[in-house]
Amino acid sequence: MNARNEALFSLFSILGAVALWLLLSKISNGVWRGHVIDPSVKGGWTNVTFMVSGLGTTVVIAVLGMILSLALGLAIALPGLSRFGPLRLINRMMVEYLRAIPPIVMLLWIFYALPILTGQDFFSGVSQLFNFLRTTIWNLLVVPLSGADPVTRAADYSRIVAGIIALGLVDAPFVAEIYRSGFQSIERGQHDAADALGLGRWAKLKLVLLPQVIRIVLPALGNQFVLMVKMSSLVYVLGAQELTQRAGEITTSTFLWLEPYTFLVLEYLILVLMISGVVRLIELRLRRGYGTR
Repeated sequence: MNARNEALFSLFSILGAVALWLLLSKISNGVWRGHVIDPSVKGGWTNVTFMVSGLGTTVVIAVLGMILSLALGLAIALPGLSRFGPLRLINRMMVEYLRAIPPIVMLLWIFYALPILTGQDFFSGVSQLFNFLRTTIWNLLVVPLSGADPVTRAADYSRIVAGIIALGLVDAPFVAEIYRSGFQSIERGQHDAADALGLGRWAKLKLVLLPQVIRIVLPALGNQFVLMVKMSSLVYVLGAQELTQRAGEITTSTFLWLEPYTFLVLEYLILVLMISGVVRLIELRLRRGYGTR
């Protein structure tokens, strides 16, 4: 499928999901109460905007969690490429131990157990840093340009930070294995050419190997990012105000489950379709000039 068809597929899928939401919002019978998510009704529009407002938190958790996973995954993968046995052992231990822990267990341990173990209020300090950055950016940039109200109240980011750390740790071993497969797929001639040019180990990694590895593993990393977006829904167990938590609050206030959670499914469907389309376009662009389709 070429880039044009990929873009059309993603666009029509998203439009289809939106059309399904609008259709469901108009249906009302003994089981389905569409007014709860009907944008033309005041209460329905309030519910919809409240649920969608969790999108920012979901994106922040997924993006920062993926960045952490990419960094940790590379740090875990590199020892596995060494000829030194103890380094390879460290690689295998990190991969096997971290990927054996379920994401929700890691979330609970990071948020509740880690502060007890360290004896430090780590998340409170990070939350204060996030509040400083949020207040500075909003009050100095957004308020003068848009006329919005300045930020005066501090927010609790400890749950978001715990979610980012936990999901980054859970995903890192899988990213490490993706990196490893990418490095091992590079032909030996590339290593020999870099050695012939007199490049040191780190220069060879940065200038020769890593650019090729990124091109090779990008589709797999794109899939991991989609998985990270979906795993971010687990952070609701900590009370973070992301998409799943917002939908749960609507169910609590309306005593209805079917309609809010159906809308939640459509939210994730649209979000993942958009991400998958962007990743696919980047992949097709990187393939140009390499004789692949």
